Amino acid sequence: MRCTKCGNISWDHISICNTCGEDLTEVQKQLGQFPQPEPDFSWFQDLVTETQPPEATPSVDLSEIDVSDLIVGEEEELGDSDIDIDIKEIEDVIEDEELQKVLEKSLEP
Repeated sequence: MRCTKCGNISWDHISICNTCGEDLTEVQKQLGQFPQPEPDFSWFQDLVTETQPPEATPSVDLSEIDVSDLIVGEEEELGDSDIDIDIKEIEDVIEDEELQKVLEKSLEP
C-alpha cells in the first residue's frame, strides 16, 4: 500500500505510515480487508534453535604466550637514537608526483 501523503510503500495491514505517521485506515477501507500476519511470525522460524551455541574457548592457554618483548620497561624506553630516519627517503616521498596526485584526489570533497 502506498501512503497518500509521502508515497512510502508499506505492508497492507499497517494502519499508520512508518515514514510520516499518516493515518492509512481510509486507504485500507478502499482496498479491502487484508489478512493480518501472525504476531510471532518469523521468516527464519525453522532455522532458529532453542539451544545456545557453545561458548568459545581459546585453543591455546593464553598464560603460555610470552609477550615480554612487547612491553617497554623503564630501562628500555625508546630514545631518539633508537629511531633510524633517513631524510633522503622522506624527501623522495614528498617529491613523488604520483603520491601527491593520489593525496590531492583523496582530499577532494
